[in-house]
Amino acid sequence: MQDKELVVIGIGSSAGGLEALQMMLSKLKNIDNCAYIIAQHLSPTHKSMMVELLGRVTTIPVLEIHNGMVIKPQSIYITPENTDVYLSKGKIYLKNIEQTYGPKPSVNFFFNSLAQSFGNRSLGIILSGTGSDGAFGIRAIKAAGGITIAQSPSTSKYDGMPVSAINTGKVDIVVPIDHLSSEIERIIRNLGKNVGDSINESIISQIYKVIFEERGVDFSQYKKRPSYAG
Repeated sequence: MQDKELVVIGIGSSAGGLEALQMMLSKLKNIDNCAYIIAQHLSPTHKSMMVELLGRVTTIPVLEIHNGMVIKPQSIYITPENTDVYLSKGKIYLKNIEQTYGPKPSVNFFFNSLAQSFGNRSLGIILSGTGSDGAFGIRAIKAAGGITIAQSPSTSKYDGMPVSAINTGKVDIVVPIDHLSSEIERIIRNLGKNVGDSINESIISQIYKVIFEERGVDFSQYKKRPSYAG
């Protein structure tokens, strides 16, 4: 991976997620090759105030997603209410939610598209929330060679989503919410330092991705992962 290639960081959260997001974004530096896309479970019948609430705690531009937006670095994108979000060919798309059941938006649906679109240039983060949404998506990101992170359950207002993600065995890092921003920065700093290894890992990741999509089997646990020690 080249140092300046776009890295997309997907964040899934639910109950208690607003507080976690505010904590994370208040400490986050504006990394020049990173974009952040947030899928926070929302009431489908109430106008979301996420853009305004999160915009108060960070100097990074916070934008509500509109269908077909080009993903640009140094930006934070927020999924609006009553839509699913997915990525394709460097753009963000919205999909109307037809079913009355299940979380809205679906973190699993979003993470799966993130894995398919950005592979080893994707980070998937699960924050506070009830239920298990995001656990399958974490597996998809891991299978595609991306990096997976969960908020430590002890710092989560509701630990259902982080615990479900951790229980997949596919979470690379479990971190307290007040250390999450510095952990992201450390990971990005260390991406691409060994170009040869990264190319080899990219090829292997593509093979694992095909196996995961065709057979539902995740072989990523067998590959050697780089160390992110600073």
